[in-house]
Amino acid sequence: MKLIKYVVIFLLIFSSALHAQEITKEEKRAERKQIRLYLKHAVTFYENQKLDSAYIFIDSLLQISPKNVDAYFYKGLIELKNGDTTKADTTLTEGMSANPLSTRIKLLLSRVKIEQQDFQTASELLEAILKIKPNEPETLYLRGLTSLYQNDTTTALDYLQHSLESALKRGK
Repeated sequence: MKLIKYVVIFLLIFSSALHAQEITKEEKRAERKQIRLYLKHAVTFYENQKLDSAYIFIDSLLQISPKNVDAYFYKGLIELKNGDTTKADTTLTEGMSANPLSTRIKLLLSRVKIEQQDFQTASELLEAILKIKPNEPETLYLRGLTSLYQNDTTTALDYLQHSLESALKRGK
């Protein structure tokens, strides 16, 4: 009799656990759908130059998904477009902390650093990208630009020439 009682208790616990797992999967599916929807709205608003509306969706997205690369990228892009390099710097630095391998965020942050005339930090960010993507034309161009701003014309010309060559190869 005790064995039957234990089997029934086990089956009840097991079925409850399965039910809880199903709810969790459904919640995760709904969350992913909401993330995609928020991002879609944010990008649409951004493309239509409705930056305030895009910003609201991006902030909502970061509440749901605090490590979302796209959210950090677009938030930083909006802040940069609004001319607030301090906010963009903070946002993109947070984005890099959450996503250390994101070259998109590093590239945009390097643009912010160039605008802030922090050419050394911009150069370091660009060098980190070039270790991963050595023939990326935009990165090579920006690295050449930072060298030029640092009065290293020889290095600047090397990077700018490499940038042009890489861009021409991609165009073929």
